[in-house]
Amino acid sequence: NDNSSRFGKYMEVQFDFKGEPLGGRVINYLLEKCRVVNQTPGERNFHIFYLLLGSGNSALLQAMQLNADPDSYHYTRQGDASRVESINDKQEFQDVLAAFKDMDFDKLEVQDLFYVIASILHLGQVQFDAISKDECKVSTPAPVRAIANMLGVSYDAMCDCLVHQTIEARGQQYKGDLSKEKALYARDATAKALYDRAFSWLVNRINQSLESKDPGRKTVLGLLDIYGFEIMQTNSFEQFCI
Repeated sequence: NDNSSRFGKYMEVQFDFKGEPLGGRVINYLLEKCRVVNQTPGERNFHIFYLLLGSGNSALLQAMQLNADPDSYHYTRQGDASRVESINDKQEFQDVLAAFKDMDFDKLEVQDLFYVIASILHLGQVQFDAISKDECKVSTPAPVRAIANMLGVSYDAMCDCLVHQTIEARGQQYKGDLSKEKALYARDATAKALYDRAFSWLVNRINQSLESKDPGRKTVLGLLDIYGFEIMQTNSFEQFCI
């Protein structure tokens, strides 16, 4: 399904006593975060990654240190379906920009969202070298520098969070090393968390634009849309919940 939203949602449209629409809101459930870091054969990641890379905006891609080929990135090539005949990535990117404008997003908000998307693509390029059985180091500094720049953190802090874990117990924090395997897992978990938080922020921001300012009584039409179960090669918590 090329047009699946890949998340469950409750949508609400509010009407006045004459039946005129006044506003609405969206509540999201169970975003399919596993898709961010892993796709089964024939499946794409979330469309926004491909729309951004296929936007044709070379200045934007250069600012985010990206190239236009989705097969260059670990998080967008696993399903071997980066090109879909039914989707024009360049045109749909323009549709996304138009939607942001309709929802009264300012330029900085749109830029920050794209920076998060670009940072996730760069995260998938980060690799590690084992120092010992329980310790590793970043072996690909270029993508980490790009991520740090776009997320507004220092390079050293970004490297540190990728190869160490912090455990809090009884009010005290303990810092430990990560093995190469655990660092790769933490990298993917970070990518999923970034996408999830950006998505939740986006839904809340859209709700602000859709919110009705009419204090009067409203009639509500609600629609619950929960996507179907997908059997993947590696099934995660989202599939279990569905």
